Amino acid sequence: MIKSFVDGRIRIRHTALKSKENMTALADMLMQHSGVRSVTPNLVTGSILVLYDPEQISREDLLNAEQMLRSALEEKTGARMAQKRPQ
Repeated sequence: MIKSFVDGRIRIRHTALKSKENMTALADMLMQHSGVRSVTPNLVTGSILVLYDPEQISREDLLNAEQMLRSALEEKTGARMAQKRPQ
């Protein structure tokens, strides 16, 4: 699910994000959080790039949010994703 993660930048990829409905819902949810500077979706690859302020959002908070998002997408699509956490 998380493809790259450095302070201030995270890329999330999931096949469910190739759906415009899913991508829009995720982008809207992310933009509601203070500290998120921009959200750039890519429907072709099913990925979303999030630029955020690491002073306002901790790495731990993002990893916890990723776990909740993973569960929601798996429930919606019925697809189980291999869990791989960045170092």
